[in-house]
Amino acid sequence: MKTIRASAFLACVLVLSGNLSYAAPAVTLYFEGNGQVELISSKGTRVLIDIMDPSSLSSPATKNDTLLTTHMHPDHVVGDVGQNALTPEQLEALGKVDVAIMQLDNTFSEMNMHNKKGFNMMAQVKPHLIIPTHISSHGKS
Repeated sequence: MKTIRASAFLACVLVLSGNLSYAAPAVTLYFEGNGQVELISSKGTRVLIDIMDPSSLSSPATKNDTLLTTHMHPDHVVGDVGQNALTPEQLEALGKVDVAIMQLDNTFSEMNMHNKKGFNMMAQVKPHLIIPTHISSHGKS
């Protein structure tokens, strides 16, 4: 299971930046492969996004969880970005973004490491942290 805890990542960033103070995270983020993300608040509220493999969740889904799907896909639910750049209206609607979960390599979106479509969009958004999804294991699309 590929799981990345954002709080652990942020702790490493804080240590590397010289800031040794670290508070408990308000939200724990699990990236569970492909586009599957799980957010858990410090009070236990859980949001499940684009669930492809329920067995990789930190615990089984319950009726209290919120499930978000970006759109239907035959093999999973992941949003495909059909544009090369965000419009000024989209950027305004997004506002300030702290953490972006962004696909960087996706054949459905004609997004890959060569055309840098996802990277270009993230340069527009300027989040503090990018959680990359859909990255090919060999660096090629």
